[in-house]
Amino acid sequence: MQIPDVLQKNTLILVIGDVDTGKTTLCRQIAGNALQRRWRIGLVDADIGQSWIGPPTTIGMKILTGELVPDPADALYFVGAISPERHFT
Repeated sequence: MQIPDVLQKNTLILVIGDVDTGKTTLCRQIAGNALQRRWRIGLVDADIGQSWIGPPTTIGMKILTGELVPDPADALYFVGAISPERHFT
């Protein structure tokens, strides 16, 4: 799959979309391209149901400098639930 070159230094890229539409795959490709350029990048995984960085029910963050390996996470924020049910007022 070809992706457009969205990489620019000091830029934030936010990827959102429906369940199982390839968001993580896209982020891995973008991150891999940045690492090929020898950039230091930070990834935040806020998908608390299907986390790539850290365990489920957490928001994970990883700083990458050489390899696309998300474990162990550099920071985790425990959310505590993977369903929004009963959390809306």
